[in-house]
Amino acid sequence: MKELQLRIGNWQQRTFGESGRALATAKHLREEADELIQSIKSSECGRISGDFNRISNEIADVFILLAGVAHRVGVDIEDAVEAKMSENMRRTWKAPDAEGIIRHQEEP
Repeated sequence: MKELQLRIGNWQQRTFGESGRALATAKHLREEADELIQSIKSSECGRISGDFNRISNEIADVFILLAGVAHRVGVDIEDAVEAKMSENMRRTWKAPDAEGIIRHQEEP
């Protein structure tokens, strides 16, 4: 994971230079995440043909941009995810909301 993050981050810096700043990349990430959501919605509506590849590509776009943001701000994704998963496993989780989103209960 560390090698992949470094490779992505270095490629983004070489290819996009300063236009690949962390904030701009994070905003682009938001757009790609929205495209992923739309791809999944389309798939759930029964449009099967080509959906797997489209969803796979959107997931890759989101990850590539996320790795670039992490690289720019100096966050090791693997370490951050391990730490966050440890925290999440200790949390208590609420029932899904109307959109099916499950959030953790706030700690006192």
